[in-house]
Amino acid sequence: MSQPNNQLPCETQIDYSIIYVNGRILPFRIELDLNLSNLAPGPGEFQRFCYRITGIGQDLPVFADLSHLVFGICQDITAVQIRNVQVFIDGEQQDITGKVELKTPSKPDPPTGCPGLKFDFGLNKIQGDPGSQMLICFELTTPYPVDDIQVCLFGGGKAARGSTICGPACTGPPAPELSLTKQCEAPPDTYFNVGEQATITLTVVNSGGAAVAMPTVVDRINVPDNVQISSLTTNPAAATISPPTGPYSGTNIDITWTGLTETLPAFSWVQLTVTFTILDAPTEGAVITDVDAGIGQLSGTPQYTCTIPVKKTPPPPPPPPSRGLSINDFIITTRRFPE
Repeated sequence: MSQPNNQLPCETQIDYSIIYVNGRILPFRIELDLNLSNLAPGPGEFQRFCYRITGIGQDLPVFADLSHLVFGICQDITAVQIRNVQVFIDGEQQDITGKVELKTPSKPDPPTGCPGLKFDFGLNKIQGDPGSQMLICFELTTPYPVDDIQVCLFGGGKAARGSTICGPACTGPPAPELSLTKQCEAPPDTYFNVGEQATITLTVVNSGGAAVAMPTVVDRINVPDNVQISSLTTNPAAATISPPTGPYSGTNIDITWTGLTETLPAFSWVQLTVTFTILDAPTEGAVITDVDAGIGQLSGTPQYTCTIPVKKTPPPPPPPPSRGLSINDFIITTRRFPE
């Protein structure tokens, strides 16, 4: 889940083409690609940063080609936390062997003096020429706050530094960001039969950079008059259910989870499930509606509504009645005795 631009505490684009460095200009624009990046990863995802570097200069001596650049990522990030590094120039993927290196504060990049993630790839300075566009992507196994990081450029014997862009920083605005998703398990044959179990899964995600007190989570299930279900089993079990026990038919059931954990850490999630058995349903089918859910209170929107189709399979028809015996059911044989 990418973080919208208007929520970021940092710039998503910097332009070194307006900065003179001892009479030379490194005319390159660096932009964080929000569509390709995943700044606030969800369950099972990695934090990903993708940057586009574009030469926007002219064929003039004052402009210098790019030799390499360094992203000043948080110095706490280790090499084992960095994965899936990709570099493309003019859309063609590059071999990164020996060309991507993590420089530390004690051993920074010599030409620029900058620590961080170094990409040793050159780029054409002239706007629109071949070799003037580069895309860099990398992932982190541990999410970091998104805030200002320095980008250092080197080319033409000159180093440009000081401009910052959004990236994986050591510290950032410590703000939690809670969200909720809900899924009603779908059976293979498109409905739940009498005797089968149905499960509803809610996931609370803290995609922000700070821990938060675990919120109260609520859910509501509507059981129609022509359907009956068993008592509910919740996991974690610390839930209040109203009415407290089943079987249920023709009613709303409210589930409230409180005090699951003291805190929900930054960039983490917790899953809650509700399971029940279908006890009765019409042969023509019916629908249990998981009406709503929310953090703290029901949302009042259709965002969290899902349906659980149920049905009772009619018994097979009885076998046809047996008919009485007739003369045709007997085989009569005759035998002639010798005279």
